[in-house]
Amino acid sequence: MKKILVVGIVLAMVVTASVIVFAAVPALTIPGVNAKDDLPKGCTDCHVKASDSDRTILAGMKALIASGKHPKAADSMVDELKDCYTCHKAGATAGTVGSVVHSAHFTGKDNAFIKYYSGNCTWCHSVDLTKGAVGVKGK
Repeated sequence: MKKILVVGIVLAMVVTASVIVFAAVPALTIPGVNAKDDLPKGCTDCHVKASDSDRTILAGMKALIASGKHPKAADSMVDELKDCYTCHKAGATAGTVGSVVHSAHFTGKDNAFIKYYSGNCTWCHSVDLTKGAVGVKGK
């Protein structure tokens, strides 16, 4: 009887601790999966001209060209994300779109994507819950 009481008390303590921990952890929201997707077009929803700055993909490419980190390219080469795949395709020496974008979005101190968007994959990637498939928005 004593053993059952001890086991019951330990079990109650574990359940209580689990409930406290679970209540303290905020619910994980994943845009496009269990929360509204405010950026359904991916890149072009974030990379826009704002009143104080130009964060378009074209502006980013021009900055890279000016700094010598990107070869010269015509502005017409970057109207949409899909245009980047012309040079940044599988096996490209310039790196794939995926490697370039992931590097830009997940490296560096005070990274804006992590700071303002929690580094959430579904801002850029679509998820089809019926098929279990992941895609790239805007491709």
